[in-house]
Amino acid sequence: MPIRRQVTHAALLVVTASLLIPRLQAQVLPLTVPKGKLRIDISGRFDNYDERIHAGTRENALADYERNPFDGSVWPTLGEIEQRLKRIMNVTDVSLSLGRSSATELVNIGTAGIGGAYGLTKFLTIWGNVPIVRARVQPRFSIDTTGASAGRNRGVGANVIGEVATALSALRDSITAGKYDSDPNLKAQAQATLGRLNDLNALFNGPSSALFLPRGGTSLGAAFTGAVTRIQTDLQGLGVNGFQSLPTLPTDAFITDSLVNLITDPTGRIAGLPLFPPIVSYIGDIEVGANLLLVDKFPNTSFGKGMRAYLATTVRLRTAQLPNPARFFGLGTGDRQPDAEANLVVDLAAGHLGARLQGGYNYQLPGNQNRRIAAPTELFPAADQLAAVRRDPGNVIKVSAEPFYRLVPSFAFFGGAGYERKGLDTYTYAAGQVPIAGADVNALAIDSNYWAIRLTAGLTYAHTGIDKRGVQHLPLDATLRYERIMGARGGTIPATTSVVVELRLYRNLF
Repeated sequence: MPIRRQVTHAALLVVTASLLIPRLQAQVLPLTVPKGKLRIDISGRFDNYDERIHAGTRENALADYERNPFDGSVWPTLGEIEQRLKRIMNVTDVSLSLGRSSATELVNIGTAGIGGAYGLTKFLTIWGNVPIVRARVQPRFSIDTTGASAGRNRGVGANVIGEVATALSALRDSITAGKYDSDPNLKAQAQATLGRLNDLNALFNGPSSALFLPRGGTSLGAAFTGAVTRIQTDLQGLGVNGFQSLPTLPTDAFITDSLVNLITDPTGRIAGLPLFPPIVSYIGDIEVGANLLLVDKFPNTSFGKGMRAYLATTVRLRTAQLPNPARFFGLGTGDRQPDAEANLVVDLAAGHLGARLQGGYNYQLPGNQNRRIAAPTELFPAADQLAAVRRDPGNVIKVSAEPFYRLVPSFAFFGGAGYERKGLDTYTYAAGQVPIAGADVNALAIDSNYWAIRLTAGLTYAHTGIDKRGVQHLPLDATLRYERIMGARGGTIPATTSVVVELRLYRNLF
């Protein structure tokens, strides 16, 4: 974007200028603004990732969508059919698989920040920032049908459907009439056969008929056909005749395009939006805050010794856009829930060396969202699992240390590391929301806690405004920063690489 290029070019010009003016007074990115001065903040942040760190292991960002087999353990549509097949076949384990799924994604998030700060006093500065976020997700999802045991149910045959319905009605009437009451074993067999016949009818006939069936020519298909034959034999032993036809099973596998069409069918159970999401551009969570200068003993001479300390506070507002719950690979532009954060920042300087030390606590307040209630391992939850929930995010503790080396009084290289620890989220249903039957709302919180190590490196330019002739002008600050998540434990966090450019210009307000 043109604005981002201009910010980058401006930052590079500032850095170049610092090398040409070697006798400027020392200063390292102050957090306060001189009394009565206005600081204009322009920033660009570029976050990218295609991996995540889950339970300490670096893996594909869409690792949850890589399943072998892709069966009922990850998709309820298949899972419900598997349960019926278990009862029909009288077995404890059935895998109705579409094959093997694979998925990857590349995420690019660009944030342009526009803000400012004003020095109310020498010690107190108020500030604000409006982030404008552009999120782009490029996913890839596909199915390898090798070894697939499931195919699309395109009809098992009119004779089979009619014969199953007739046999079901006849057996139910015989049980109700007490035909088998004189023989407890025969009655138990009749009731068991009725249950299996009910499941078979549900697979073949009516609005609850199965979307998928075992494929013909597979071992599961042969076992299913054998189970149908046994039901027919049991019915004959119970005096119920007429069910003699065998179902026609699908022979073709369910290819990726067919699965995607099923997931995104607006009239279907999932009713998802297209899997390749559009680029989202919207404001993020607006930030406002105040910085208080607690100690000011920073050196006033080039490469002197000293320190200063700040209390920096931030409040984040609910202004971002959340992702649409029907868009499974989509992103929003922020968390859209209020935060209150406080940080203690200490700057140390001794000659060419120095460091910025920070420690802080982010108290995250609850906010309402619309979510489909499902665990991360349930890949495409149904539309009827959508509910209004109240998310209470886990609070965050952060500490960091960034040593720096000043080549000249106003220009420095820095590097360092930060530790971040986030607590587990909690979820409840929002006021007035009817709980989703069979769904655990706290499944949304799975893997939401973590701790992470972030490495940083970059360049800073901090000019107090005093030129080489000793004339006071307005200050100018610039930063070029590189960040990378190097390791994490606990839950799940994107393995993000970031580049940040910041330019801060000072003006007289009046």
